[in-house]
Amino acid sequence: MHTMRKILIALLACVSCSQADTSDEAEARVRRLYEAHRPWDGVEIDFHASNALSPYFDASLTQLLLDDHACELRVGEICNLDFDPVLAAQDYDDAGLRELRLERQAGPGGIVVSVTFQNLDQTQHIAYDVVCPPAGCRITDVRYDTGPSLRTLLSTPVEATSR
Repeated sequence: MHTMRKILIALLACVSCSQADTSDEAEARVRRLYEAHRPWDGVEIDFHASNALSPYFDASLTQLLLDDHACELRVGEICNLDFDPVLAAQDYDDAGLRELRLERQAGPGGIVVSVTFQNLDQTQHIAYDVVCPPAGCRITDVRYDTGPSLRTLLSTPVEATSR
């Protein structure tokens, strides 16, 4: 019985360490997204290229972003996404984001990484839903203070959007 208790404690410790590692990886993934996307420095993610999106976003969200770009090319105007999904804005301060803070917590389907920053004298709050399968953590949705989430927005049929 004493040996069984030791094994159980060891297993619980491993699970706890694994969850902490996953949570760290989820936060690191979102942090790398902000390091890779700094348009004020001339460094930005190409939201039209699968290889630029797939290190950060899961396959289905990557495809939705690519589909939105294909729609823009097809119709010759903006389809669903009319703002920068990482900055939650159409414009940004030339000096960049200020007071960037990340905080992680457990979410219903994975980990939520909450991001807060100042842009153009406004505080932005963005919540990234992240899952961490063995292949590595990826963002499954982006939720903003106002309006629909990124996945919901990109899933809206173009005919249903107001122009």
